[in-house]
Amino acid sequence: MSYYVYTIIDPTNDNKPFYVGKGTNKRYESHFKEAVSSSEQTLEENNYEDCYIDDISENELEELKNSYSENSKTNKIKELLNYNYEMNDIVRIIAKDLDEPVAFAIEALLIKTVYGKENLTNLVEGQHSERFRPCNNWERVEGFDYSPREKKSHSRAREEEEKFAKGFDEPLMEIKKAFPHIKFLDEKPKLRDANDLSLMAIFDIGQVKEVIIIKIFTTVSKDVIQLELRADKKHQKEWMLQHFSNLVANPTQLLRINNDGLPEVFLPKQWRYKKRARTVQEAIKRFKILMEIIHAQDLDSLSLESKSILGYVKE
Repeated sequence: MSYYVYTIIDPTNDNKPFYVGKGTNKRYESHFKEAVSSSEQTLEENNYEDCYIDDISENELEELKNSYSENSKTNKIKELLNYNYEMNDIVRIIAKDLDEPVAFAIEALLIKTVYGKENLTNLVEGQHSERFRPCNNWERVEGFDYSPREKKSHSRAREEEEKFAKGFDEPLMEIKKAFPHIKFLDEKPKLRDANDLSLMAIFDIGQVKEVIIIKIFTTVSKDVIQLELRADKKHQKEWMLQHFSNLVANPTQLLRINNDGLPEVFLPKQWRYKKRARTVQEAIKRFKILMEIIHAQDLDSLSLESKSILGYVKE
C-alpha cells in the first residue's frame, strides 16, 4: 500500500501549513467532510460546565482536549471554505509513493522539526518524534547532538567493557604472559576490526616492523582463538610478499591479497574456521610457529611442523 504525507495550508497567511498528516487514497478529504458536517462543541454541550477538573476522568479529559484541538483545525478549514477556497487550493502533498515507516518519519520530521507542533493544529508530534530536533532549537542538546565518530566510539567502548566483563580478555593476557620478551602494542586487549578483542605483537625484521595479531574470533565463547600475521603498511606488505616468496614457490596461495595486489594477511588454512585454537596452550604453540616463519631465512631452516603450515609435504 502506498502512503503519502500532506499539509493543509492557509492562503490568507502566506500559505503557512496549519496541519500535517499522512494517509492513503484520499485520506485528506475526511478533514473537509468533518468541516462541512460538524458543529462547534462547547463545554456546556459536553456537560462539563459544573464539574471540577479533578472529577473528569483522564480519558474523558483527553477526549475533551482533543475535541478542542480538532476543532481548531476544523474551524480553520471552515473559515477558508467560507472565503471560497476549495480543497484543491489548500491541500498540498509533501511526499508520495512511500511505505508506512517512511511516511511516519516524514510526518514527525515536519511536525516537530520543520514547522513546530506549536505552530500547527496537530494533536501529537508524530511517531518516534524523539528522534527529531525541536523546531528552531539550535542549542546543543546533550544526548542528542553527537558526531557519528563519537557515537561509534561510545558504542565500541561499551562493547569492549562487556567483553572484559565476560572474561574474553583472559586467554589473550595468558598468551602475552607466555612471551615476556615480545613487545606488544597495548597493555591489554583492544576491540579492533570485526569487533574482535585482540592483542598485537610487534616484531622488528631489519627495517620492517611486522605484526602478529592474536584475537578472539567470537563474541560467544572465549575459548576460540585465531592467530594471523598481518601487514598494514605498504612496506610491510612488500616485505611479506618477498619473504614468503623466499620460502615457497607460490606465496599468493598462502596469503590474502588486497586490491592493490599486495598481501595483507597470512592465516594458514589449517587454522581457519573450525580449526581455530581451542586452548591457550594451542594458541601459544601457533604463536611460536608464526615467530619461526617470520625469522626463517629459507624453507630448510624451518621445522617440519612449520613447513607443513606452508604446505610443504615431505617426500
